[in-house]
Amino acid sequence: MANDIFDGEIPVYPDIAVNPDGSNNDITDPTSGQPNVSTPASPIPLDGWPGNGIPIFSDFNRLFRMITQWIRWLYDHLINTTDVAVSTLQGDVSDLETFVGTFASITGSGSLSAPGNCTINMTLPSGFTWDNTYIISTMVGFDGTVYKQCPYFLTTVSYVIVQLTSTTFIVYIKDEDHSGTFAISVKMLIKKIA
Repeated sequence: MANDIFDGEIPVYPDIAVNPDGSNNDITDPTSGQPNVSTPASPIPLDGWPGNGIPIFSDFNRLFRMITQWIRWLYDHLINTTDVAVSTLQGDVSDLETFVGTFASITGSGSLSAPGNCTINMTLPSGFTWDNTYIISTMVGFDGTVYKQCPYFLTTVSYVIVQLTSTTFIVYIKDEDHSGTFAISVKMLIKKIA
């Protein structure tokens, strides 16, 4: 029985029409005298093979070569470039940072008297600035409830982010449909992009 791709220290790739290092292995097929790999004729690259079509060997070889090379690329550039295996990531920001880049989670809190609005002050961590930070998600905790993707009441709560300085900003939250005073907390997942 064949090994799974990651059973051993070195992955087992579905190598077809590639050299041991994954580079193209272009040869002339001794039986047909044709190249072992070819690009399917138009319109197959756009539309796919028709229902009654039979792909030729060189088209299949190209397909499997591309699959092999993509698997190698993903392994080399995503999986094997860190000290953290994908399966061990449990939402810890430090693991995530090691895996894919510089991420951080920031929080802020305040009080909302509805109907009305409130502002939540947010401060970026060291190394992050307004010009190099991408906000991936904004989540709001409403009166002790679980954080939810904002705006979580859809039509009833809206928010706006306003820059104050290069490292501080406010999240302006408005609620016109409820009444009472509510504890509001904001959590953001951010990524440094420069």
